[in-house]
Amino acid sequence: MTEPVQETIACNSMSTHQRNMLVLFNNPEFSDTTFIIQDSKLYAWSGLVSVASPLLGAIISEHFTNCHDREITLRNIKYEESFTALLKHIYGLDIELNHMDVSVICEMVSLSETYKLTNINKDLKDYLSKMKSFSIDTAVILLNTASKYDIRDLYKQLIVFAHQNAEQLVKDDSFHNLHYNVLLELIKSDLFCCEEIDILKAVLTWHTDMDNERKNMEKKLEKKDVDEDVIQDQDLTTDPSLEKKDVEKDVIQDQ
Repeated sequence: MTEPVQETIACNSMSTHQRNMLVLFNNPEFSDTTFIIQDSKLYAWSGLVSVASPLLGAIISEHFTNCHDREITLRNIKYEESFTALLKHIYGLDIELNHMDVSVICEMVSLSETYKLTNINKDLKDYLSKMKSFSIDTAVILLNTASKYDIRDLYKQLIVFAHQNAEQLVKDDSFHNLHYNVLLELIKSDLFCCEEIDILKAVLTWHTDMDNERKNMEKKLEKKDVDEDVIQDQDLTTDPSLEKKDVEKDVIQDQ
């Protein structure tokens, strides 16, 4: 009896594939795109990145269409390590979360949400949800992340931790970074117990920092509007005082 011809060869192991991807990962020789994060450069293959994240693909496509280089600066990313880890995921490589700083993991949650990397976004949220111990210096960023991205189990545990460590938390430098809704929930709770003067000082510091941040943003917007007006009206004669008033009015309306 003639044995049937095997028409398909199954890949029973991913080791060969992963070895190949490990060679390709962040290798300028096999990449056509350079991402610039802070002062670091990360090399990637645009096709693979675009398939994994259509949003990143759109950013790449727009840059290639309008610019003469293939270096894309991604702003508002604090940790180069967080984007590197997401690229590893895109390349099918393992990520060791146990050796990562909590702040990096939280930024990975944010970036994976932004770039619609659904699978790793879920894995990251599951990982954070299983955390059993917390520290004062990471409580705030975890509270903000859990609140913003609806990681409910983590948020419940952190609220309990915050109640139990209220005295230390309000005196920590990270307290002023709390999101407004989280801050409000904590200070309105009867379980958030510490000296009233300490809570008052912490809230005043929080408000001052937020106000300074708002003012800095207004200045940036004002400068941006002024620069745009100079470019658009460089051949026109205008009254500088009127121009300044218009810019200030626009900034206020935008806020």
